[in-house]
Formats: sequence, structure tokens, C-alpha cells
Amino acid sequence: MTDVAVAGGGLIGLSVAWRAAQRGLSVTVVDDAPGSGASSAAAGMLASVTEVSYGEEALLRLCLA
Repeated sequence: MTDVAVAGGGLIGLSVAWRAAQRGLSVTVVDDAPGSGASSAAAGMLASVTEVSYGEEALLRLCLA
């Protein structure tokens, strides 16, 4: 029996799975194409400042938070 199913084995999915397992939950990670998602394209980078354009100050504040 699995307590948590995580869709995607990239940076975020594996982080969620790891933290859930640390809390004693049984975890299953499902990824139909390991190594081919966003983690391979951007090395798992989460860059809130580069995701916004001029005039999107509200989005910038949200991403930084």
C-alpha cells in the first residue's frame, strides 16, 4: 500500500517523495520518461526573477515569496 504517489521524478517530484518518506510515509514515484523532463532542460533551476517580464511586478513579488 502506498501513502503518497508522486507524478514525475524530476527535482520537485523527488524532493516531495524524499520529504514524505522522511515522515514515515510509503512513497511511489511514477515517471513515464525518467530524465527527460524539465530537470534535464533547466537542471532543475527554479529562477523566479527570470520567469517574469517587464510590467509583471506583482508576479515577481509572488515568485520571490
